[in-house]
Amino acid sequence: MDDNPLPAPAPVILPREFNLPRRLRRLSELANNLWWTWNPEADRLFRRLDADAWEQAGHNLALFLQHVPSRVLAEAIPEPYLPGSL
Repeated sequence: MDDNPLPAPAPVILPREFNLPRRLRRLSELANNLWWTWNPEADRLFRRLDADAWEQAGHNLALFLQHVPSRVLAEAIPEPYLPGSL
């Protein structure tokens, strides 16, 4: 048995809030909640938003939200329907 165990990796400190479009700001709450890790629909959503960024983040929502381009997120959500705007 080795008396000198490997040092623990340094913790990664992630922001509690992310630079997200207004309509997606609640995703920052989700990033700090493990619900999405057990929900295959959530995984499909993040993959559909930006599959490359999702893979590069290692399916880590907090890292994904830090690195996915805000343009990608903004384009993923349609503007709300406003009566009389057609």
